[in-house]
Amino acid sequence: MTNFFDMCDVAPEGSELRSLIATVYRVVPAWKTGYIRCEDICFHNICVKDVRLLYEKEIDYCLELPGDLVNNMHFCPEEAYVVVKCAEEKIKKAAFVHMRVKYDVVVKGTATGRGRDNECYLVWKCQEETDILSFYTFKGWREVTGDDLCDYLRKIDGSSIVVDLNCEIDDGYVHVCGKIVDKLWKEEDLIVLAAKPYHGITVSHEFKESQIPSCSCHCR
Repeated sequence: MTNFFDMCDVAPEGSELRSLIATVYRVVPAWKTGYIRCEDICFHNICVKDVRLLYEKEIDYCLELPGDLVNNMHFCPEEAYVVVKCAEEKIKKAAFVHMRVKYDVVVKGTATGRGRDNECYLVWKCQEETDILSFYTFKGWREVTGDDLCDYLRKIDGSSIVVDLNCEIDDGYVHVCGKIVDKLWKEEDLIVLAAKPYHGITVSHEFKESQIPSCSCHCR
């Protein structure tokens, strides 16, 4: 007995689900190219990291750009970006989470003066470090603190930190903004509805050199 089916068979005409399916068919290129087909969609039993608790920290500040550099050189900024150096967190006293993220704010520009122009980079070494005493549940967005948080921390298997920071040059300043998100997850056995575009053998490799390290690595 096969578990392949057409999604439209389970979505009544005129229902919100049918409308959603029609939108997916229309706007997702993978459907148009045939990469995903209805007959490839079935239930899968997978082991995944299921996020239980979330914490979001808003980042919003400005750094002043120098007008003049040493030796009568003037700095003309051209572009700005953020480079994440490391991220880590630890459960403290079985009661809260200590999180630390180090990153550089980089401004690329040109140093002009004394009859020559030189490419120049300005770098601010920044760090966000905080004790997280309050999280929110993913399903109900309910605040979790105190003894309730302690109970969750005893069941959590691991965590992921999302650093979503951007910066732009604005009238003599670098405006840095975005979010740092901490996700606490538990390994779960789930049944999901998903498409399997290929039916061969998949071999994966991790590129360790491109992964963001823990701050305990003494990164620069």
